[in-house]
Amino acid sequence: NLSDSQANIFPSLVFFWFLIFSVPTGILMNRIGRKKTVLLSLVVTFVSLLLPIFGDSYGLMLCSFSLLGIGNALMQTSLNPLLSNIISGDKLASSLTFGQFVKAIASFLAPYIAMWGATCTIPQFGLGWRVLFPIYM
Repeated sequence: NLSDSQANIFPSLVFFWFLIFSVPTGILMNRIGRKKTVLLSLVVTFVSLLLPIFGDSYGLMLCSFSLLGIGNALMQTSLNPLLSNIISGDKLASSLTFGQFVKAIASFLAPYIAMWGATCTIPQFGLGWRVLFPIYM
C-alpha cells in the first residue's frame, strides 16, 4: 500500500548509505584492518537480511535497507583491497571479474525470486516476496 515515491525510497537507501559510508570505511579499514572490515560487512549484511523475516512494517524495511546499504559499502570498499593482498597479481583481474559475474547473476535472479515468492510458486513460509531475503542471506 505504498505510493510510488515511498516504494522508491527503499532502493535509494542502499545507494545513499553507500555514498555516506564509502569514505569512512576506508578510514575504518586502515584502523582495524581489511579482514576485520570485511567480517564486519558480513555481520551488518546478515542482520539486514534477517530483519525482514520478522515483519514487513515500513520502519523495519527502512532499517533493513539502510543496513543493507551500509553492509554493501563496507564490503565493496574493503573486499577488493583484501583480495589484492591474497591473490597474486596475474590472477587478480580474473578473480575480481569472477566476483562481478557472481554479483551480476544474483542481481539478475532477484526479481524472479521475489516474483516466485509473491505468487507462492515456491515454498515461502508465509514471507511472500520477502522470501528473497533469507535466500540471499
